[in-house]
Amino acid sequence: MTRVNTEQLKYTPWFAKAGAACSIVPIARFVNDRIFTLKSGGYGCLFSLAGVDEEGMTDRELEAEMRSIEGALRGLPEGSCLYQYTRVMSGFDLARKEHYANAVTQVFVDDRLTFLEKTAGFRRIDLHWCLTLEPPKAAAFTRKPKEHTADTTRMLVDLEKTATLLEGHLAGSLGLRLLEKNAVYQFFSYLFNLEKWAAKDNLSADDGVDRQIVKSPVEWHSDHLTIGRRYVQMFSLKTTLEASRPCLFSGLTTLDCDSILCSTWRPKPSAPRASHSSLE
Repeated sequence: MTRVNTEQLKYTPWFAKAGAACSIVPIARFVNDRIFTLKSGGYGCLFSLAGVDEEGMTDRELEAEMRSIEGALRGLPEGSCLYQYTRVMSGFDLARKEHYANAVTQVFVDDRLTFLEKTAGFRRIDLHWCLTLEPPKAAAFTRKPKEHTADTTRMLVDLEKTATLLEGHLAGSLGLRLLEKNAVYQFFSYLFNLEKWAAKDNLSADDGVDRQIVKSPVEWHSDHLTIGRRYVQMFSLKTTLEASRPCLFSGLTTLDCDSILCSTWRPKPSAPRASHSSLE
């Protein structure tokens, strides 16, 4: 019997061997109102930001804004990682009154909004930054318990300090705002389930966040996957970008579909004589 099971397992496709879906969610629990722990042993937090409207700025103003952002990001500690999520969702509720006193106005508004809902194809775009700080993997099994406790405490303090400084430097220019745990949970719940109801779900406990997030079944297929009722395609860059510029991926926002674009930024390790780290 054991030999049969081993043979069956040998020829079973890799996606059929997958474990529970919650195992791919990196968040374990919340340690306070804004900071969560990662299963890798690090910590993380989430920001929302309004971004910059480049259409109303000159090239010189936009360049100065980019230099300000770069200066703020150069203060990220080693071992940190900044994920930028650009989320595009279809549909937008236009502002209107529930009832208009004038019957002609009521008919005009109803007809106009019905027409726009069918033909306009409105979409909503929002931006989020997720900042994480993780311990080096190389020394994971060599540290003593007391050293591990000291390291995790130091990481938590460094993350809170860095998050406070980022919010202070970029709140005015980018509208950067550190989110509380329920808003963090709602964002990551949508990120996994890809449904509007997930963005309104509420956190029930600080522990077991990964199990609370996963509420939709995931199925792998030969050329796509399904998450609940959604059909999903995933793409990744095969090489690192040689250069960066404002609105580098703005063309992707014109796609006629819901999408999430994730960009990853890590500080380069400091050279022995370097005074600061640079972004890659």
